[in-house]
Parts: sequence; structure tokens; C-alpha cells
Amino acid sequence: MSSTTSSAPRFTLYHNPSCSKSNATLTFLNSVLSPSTLHIVDYTSTLPALDELTKVCSLMPVGHRKEVVRWDEVDGEGANVSDEDVDAIVRVVMQDVRKRLQRPLVVDWANGKAVVGRPLENVKALIGGEV
Repeated sequence: MSSTTSSAPRFTLYHNPSCSKSNATLTFLNSVLSPSTLHIVDYTSTLPALDELTKVCSLMPVGHRKEVVRWDEVDGEGANVSDEDVDAIVRVVMQDVRKRLQRPLVVDWANGKAVVGRPLENVKALIGGEV
């Protein structure tokens, strides 16, 4: 998904249908966005590519990039990864995307920003101009 493709949806939700927070974010986004502006990626069935996750992680604010990892699913490795080392963060996630990718993730491609949707207020702030 690229911000340079004019027909591409503006927002992407990286969604896990088994997660209550992800489902709450999906419900919220569906209530405030038109369907043509939202692309939903169920990453439990369609794994994101390495370059896609790298791009998403790089769009996270510095100081919050490590939030894309569910660290409770990581056995000590990566604990010393710098928040600025996007490649290292993504390598940790890619070892088991279904378990290690924090959810939900929401990307605003037009503004080049991404957030973890915990709490939901992060998503509301990201799309603030759209609500």
C-alpha cells in the first residue's frame, strides 16, 4: 500500500479478528470512514510483507516504534533494540507476525503516520480531521 497510488484507500487497519481491541477499532473506523477510504488487512490470514511492515513502522512516531511488538510474546531477544532501529524492530515481529504484531495498527498513508490503536484514542487522534 503506497501513499502515491491515488486510487488506494487512505487508511489501512492491520486487524486481528480474534482481538477485542482490534474489533473495537474496526467498528469505530467503519462508523466514521467511508468504505472507500479504509483497507483492512487481516494479518492472521494474509501476512504483511517485510517491506510493508518496515514502512508502517517507520511511520510510527519516534519513541513509539517499539510499540508494534507484543513484547510479552518475545523470549528476551530484541530487548535492547533501539526505538530508532526500524529494521531490527521489524525483524523481531517477522519471526512470528501472528503473535508478535501489536494490534490494531492503523496507518494514514496520506499524512504518513501510523499508530497502535491501544488505546482507541490514538486512532481517534490519527483520523481527527476525518471524524
